[in-house]
Amino acid sequence: NLLELSSHVSLFQPLGGRHVLHLANRTYWLRQDTYFLNDLLQVGGARTLRGFNENEFFTNLYSQFSLEYRLLLEKNSFMYTFLDYAYLENQVNQEYLRPIGVGIGMNYETKAGIISISYAAGRTENQDFQPARGKIHIGFINQF
Repeated sequence: NLLELSSHVSLFQPLGGRHVLHLANRTYWLRQDTYFLNDLLQVGGARTLRGFNENEFFTNLYSQFSLEYRLLLEKNSFMYTFLDYAYLENQVNQEYLRPIGVGIGMNYETKAGIISISYAAGRTENQDFQPARGKIHIGFINQF
């Protein structure tokens, strides 16, 4: 028996002028009789849970809430601050974590595409916030 569900919901709320509040939730659920590590979803990093290494966490149940304040500079360029909070379950290792990532960043549109850079620090039950050990995430989106 295998059941796999995923969803992603985003809300962009204008606050007036160039200010926008972005709220989002990503949820993933995998249910099966026997779990193996390579079956689990890998999360962490620039596209999921900022403030942690890419694919740092393995999970069969994942729900992440993100809160972002954006200051719009141009159509696809903005500076932002954010808070990511997630609940993760790993049935292979019997782990239950609630990681939090906080940080700042900027998206900047160029003729070649959108460059994204952010700095974030993360915390879990096993790891305290340590801003000096934060992560810098860099991304590039090419639009056709």
